[in-house]
Amino acid sequence: MFCPHLTLPFPALALELLFDEVITPPDKSGGRGLNVTGNSGILKAGLAAACLGGFLMVFPAQANQFDGRWDVVLTTTVGDCPKTIGGSFAVKGLDIGHDGQSTLLSAGAIEANGSMWSRMVHPGDRNDVYRIQGRFRGPTASGAWSNGLRYCGGNWRATRVR
Repeated sequence: MFCPHLTLPFPALALELLFDEVITPPDKSGGRGLNVTGNSGILKAGLAAACLGGFLMVFPAQANQFDGRWDVVLTTTVGDCPKTIGGSFAVKGLDIGHDGQSTLLSAGAIEANGSMWSRMVHPGDRNDVYRIQGRFRGPTASGAWSNGLRYCGGNWRATRVR
């Protein structure tokens, strides 16, 4: 994403506009980017706000409400997997990972709207993968899971521990 002169990303143009400096690198033909030093202060402030505002909308903060350790229970509804499978995982930012305590290794991601996907595997058998999808909602999360190696699946529920 770029601002009007198409040579600098949003924050660089905003700083350029606020500090009355043209810091664009030369283009391939040797020319320079848009020179804003002659514009009025109000125009500069407006353009800077528009560029920074657009940048903040496109790149939201990565810390989120789901950070922490989560306990999860997978309940089998189809197939020959154990009736319940327990484990835990950690969330940091929008990443799901192993929490250092569970016997299942976890890796996955969370979308900004709370939708998630993850894979949990047994350390001794990397082919024994539990594919998990669902949604985080406040201090709980839930969804569906499946295991192609064992031909089983069901639903799951997680709660944040800390």
